[in-house]
Amino acid sequence: MLFVSLQSCKVEKSFIPAYIEVNEVTLDASSINGNNIHDIKAIQVYVNNQTVGTFPIPCRFPIDASGVVEIKATAFIKINGNSQTLTPFKSLEIISDTLSVEREATTSWSPVFKFRNNTEIVWQEDFEDSSATLVPIFKDSLTYSKIESRPFNLNERFNQNSLMFVSRFENNDSSGILELAYFNKIKGLPTDGRDIILEFDVYTDLPILVWYLRYPPFGAPLDEDYVPFLTVNPTKGTWKRFYLNIVPDLQGKDPATQIELFFRCDKPMNFSGSTEFLIDNIRLSYLR
Repeated sequence: MLFVSLQSCKVEKSFIPAYIEVNEVTLDASSINGNNIHDIKAIQVYVNNQTVGTFPIPCRFPIDASGVVEIKATAFIKINGNSQTLTPFKSLEIISDTLSVEREATTSWSPVFKFRNNTEIVWQEDFEDSSATLVPIFKDSLTYSKIESRPFNLNERFNQNSLMFVSRFENNDSSGILELAYFNKIKGLPTDGRDIILEFDVYTDLPILVWYLRYPPFGAPLDEDYVPFLTVNPTKGTWKRFYLNIVPDLQGKDPATQIELFFRCDKPMNFSGSTEFLIDNIRLSYLR
């Protein structure tokens, strides 16, 4: 009897898993009248309200269940260009779905994330109407910026031609600086520590500096109000999507603070690579 009891304990402590496979996730941005471009890197999964784990996309993971299960997922993104820093994208809803699973079998699941109802879209620009809220600020003897149709391919997804903002240095420029700016001052951003996410896609052989200028209430900007935020390294012939959380330098500031956003490109002397850079699919959002 003791032998049988011990064997039963071993069976109870082990399990034959069912598997869930996620090959891709989708973004539905129709509620904010935006496009569905995204770079969600991972999902955190709950099955029957129990945490299963956080998995990179694509993934296949085991669960100790069979039959109909409730499955939930949170979207994770790479924040501030750091591949080691994955964080929940809080503007997206937590998905809730039901799946029928069998032990020793694999069930495919394709999560579709949507924006929360309380997402505030401050700036959204994909240039598809042939106009732009991003404008060039020329310095030195610089070149042109314009909207053109070019191939767009983000990690072998969304592979098609797209209208985008193209800036280029003249061939005879030995060196120079080009700045692009959102021409409206942005006001009403939260200063209480909530995430403020700037998203954009970029294609460049030159480093791009993202920075902003703070306008304090009833005063002109000081030197400390010029905030270099992140340098985007050359993308080496590919499109890359960036999610920047600009909250750190706004947290604790006066709620009446306004900002201007800039993209700056510095062309070194005798640079031999491509002298143009491309930007597309800009979005700035936070939760109300």
